[in-house]
Amino acid sequence: MSEGLLAWRWWLMGLISLLVILVEVDEHIEALSSGYPPDFLRETLIFGLIIPLLNGMVLTLLARTRADKNLAERDLSQAYSLSQALAQSKTWEELTSVIVEFPSKILSLAGASLYVMDSNQEKYELEASWMQEEQRPLKPLTSLQGELCRSCELNTRLSVRYLMPCTHQDVPQPNSGLRSYCMPLIHRDVTVGLLILYFPHDLTVMNSQVRQLLGASPEIALALESARLQRNALSQERVTGAERRRIARNLHDTLGQNISYLRFKLDQLTAGDMLKEIGEIRHDLERMRAIADEAYGQMRATLEDLQIGSDLDLGKAILEYADLLGRRAGFQVHLAVNGRPHVLRDEVKRQLLYISREALNNIEKHAQASNVHIELLWMQDGLSMSISDDGRGFDSSVAPPEGHFGLKIMKERASDIQATLQMSSRSGFGTQVNLWLPLSPKPDAHKTLSTEKHANKL
Repeated sequence: MSEGLLAWRWWLMGLISLLVILVEVDEHIEALSSGYPPDFLRETLIFGLIIPLLNGMVLTLLARTRADKNLAERDLSQAYSLSQALAQSKTWEELTSVIVEFPSKILSLAGASLYVMDSNQEKYELEASWMQEEQRPLKPLTSLQGELCRSCELNTRLSVRYLMPCTHQDVPQPNSGLRSYCMPLIHRDVTVGLLILYFPHDLTVMNSQVRQLLGASPEIALALESARLQRNALSQERVTGAERRRIARNLHDTLGQNISYLRFKLDQLTAGDMLKEIGEIRHDLERMRAIADEAYGQMRATLEDLQIGSDLDLGKAILEYADLLGRRAGFQVHLAVNGRPHVLRDEVKRQLLYISREALNNIEKHAQASNVHIELLWMQDGLSMSISDDGRGFDSSVAPPEGHFGLKIMKERASDIQATLQMSSRSGFGTQVNLWLPLSPKPDAHKTLSTEKHANKL
C-alpha cells in the first residue's frame, strides 16, 4: 500500500488541495459575494497549496530514498552473486564464461568479448565471447596486438575508470545497429584484460548501471589474475614433471644399464673361485673399465641432451651400440636399412635410439642369443623398426616382475613421438620388438601447404 501511495503522491496531494479549497469556499461562500476575505485567501494558500506541496516534496524525497535503497540492495545482491560465481568456477573456461556473461545481467547487451593480456607475447588474446542469438554472425578478433583504439588505450591509463566508446576492428559497422565500449580490467595498476561490450544503438544506459559495471571491475581483474597465475603454475608443473620423467628414462637407458652391468660383473668376481686365472680376471676388469668409460660418456651426453638437440645418424648410432653389446654378450648383429630415409626431428631420432638401446640391453641381459637382426624400413608414410633375436625368449603374456620398467619406458617413449610399439616372444623362439612411426607423405606436403594458404585467403 505504501508503494502505491508513493507512486500516486502528487495525485493524492492534488486531491487534498482540491478538497481543502472546496471546504474553504463552502465556509466563506457568503463572504465571497462581497469579495475575497483575508481569512479565505490565507487558509486556502496555506492548507490548500503550501501544505500539500510540502507533503508532496517530502513523499518524493522518501520515494527517492526508497528507490536508492532498492537499487543498492539489488547492486549488492548482484555483486554477491558475481563473487559466488567467480569463487565457484573450477576451470579457466568456467571463469571466463562467468565474466563475459556478467554484464548482460545488468544491461540488455547484444554481446561481450573478454580479452586477457598475454605478457609473453605482449598482446591481448580472446578468451571468451557471448552473443545474443540474433548477433551470432558477429566474430570478435582472436587477438589484439598494437590495434587498441585510442580510447581503449587512454582508458587503461586513467586513474578513474569509464566506459569509453571503442573503434576497434572487431566493432560492427554502423549499419549493424551496434556500438562498442571498452571496459579495462586492472589489478595493481596492471591491465590484465579488456571487456568489450556491444550495445544496441537504441539502448538507454543509466549511471547506476555504469557504476555497477565499473564497481565489479577490480574483483573481476583479481579473479582473472589469480586464475592466470594458477594456470601458469600448473602448466609449469606439468612441464617439469615431463622433463623429470624424460631424464629418468634417459638415465635408465644409458647410465643405469651400464652400472647394472658393472654390478653384475663385480658380483661374478666376488662370488667366483679365488683361484680363477689372473688372465680372465684381467679381461673382465678391462671390460668393466670400458663400460665405466662408456657410462661416463653417456652421462655427459644426457646432460647435453637437456640443453641442445643431437644430430644423430639413426642407423649408424643403432649399429654402433648393437656392435658394442654384441662384443660383450657374444652375439652377431645384422642390420638392414631399406628405403629412402625421411628427415626426422632430433627429439624423434633420440627417442628411437633410446628404444633400440633398451631392446638391445634386454637381449644382452636375458636372451643368450647368437644373432640379432635389426631392420629399418623407410616407407612413404612412415618408418618401421624391427629388432629380433634367436635367444631363449619368454612368455610375453605374463606381466614382467616388479621393478622391471624397460618395456613400460619403451612404450612411453614411443607414445611421446606418436609411435606404436609391440613386443612378441615365446619360450625357446626368441623375441621381436616392432615399432611403427607414422610420417607425413612427402609428395603431399606441397599440396597441403597450398591448401592451407588457400584456406587462409578465404
